[in-house]
Amino acid sequence: MGKSVFGREDRKPLVKNIVVGIIGAALCVWGIVALFAVLNGDRLETAPGSSLASDTQASSAPATDPPPTTASTTAATTGTAESADPPGSVPPEAGDAYFNDAVFIGDSRTEGLMIYGKMPEGTTFYAVKGLNVNTAATAQIQDGEEQVTILEGLKRHAFKKVYVMLGVNELGWASENTFIARYGSLLDGIREAVPDAVIYVQSILPVSKEKSDSSVYTNSRIQLYNSLIVQMCEEKGAVYLNVAEAVQDESGALPAEATVDGIHLKRPYYEKWKDYIMTHTVSG
Repeated sequence: MGKSVFGREDRKPLVKNIVVGIIGAALCVWGIVALFAVLNGDRLETAPGSSLASDTQASSAPATDPPPTTASTTAATTGTAESADPPGSVPPEAGDAYFNDAVFIGDSRTEGLMIYGKMPEGTTFYAVKGLNVNTAATAQIQDGEEQVTILEGLKRHAFKKVYVMLGVNELGWASENTFIARYGSLLDGIREAVPDAVIYVQSILPVSKEKSDSSVYTNSRIQLYNSLIVQMCEEKGAVYLNVAEAVQDESGALPAEATVDGIHLKRPYYEKWKDYIMTHTVSG
């Protein structure tokens, strides 16, 4: 039989070169995969689940702790943002007639304002228990003898002032970015429905310290959401109304004597809410 023209010593450089080539190719493939992962990593945001928190029961998925307080968060809690502290008050001669062309949109807290806030008879409320930024545009309300959506109801009337408060039912959502994006879309719909109205976006009211310490309804997360609402109002041309400062204590929580369940207010604090609205207005 013939012998190979390569001896044992001749094969060593060849084997070495093959091994080096394989290692180099593997490193190239790994680098491409890593680069692809970095470029696409920001697409993995989780949307909130279809089962949303109600006014008395949060989402089953616990909220993560929010990032540290920012300058925007401070503005939200102190009312120092440009849109957060409307300077005007309702003229004494106007009184409760100020609310004749106003509408209030919100969840069960807004229902409480309607019932216990000494609001004048005839004030329009589109308030639905459990309402959130996902459902507000399509939620059904009673308009005369008809059931219509909130946006359809707005189009039927010449409202000059729209007061919105949403957010407590969304505190258990996985993504605050999804919350504020959908809130912004809702404001766009309201603006289209009533283009001549002043839109007041009210801050999310705090909860009691006990509630904050034992549930996803945390005051730190409420402050985070409010900071995002401040920014949204600046972008959308809405007025941010920091009603939280009318009912919170020195720590930023809802006082224990102000609430029966840690979330909803007692009558005197709904009246404080109304008084705050009447002393923080802007001209249309």
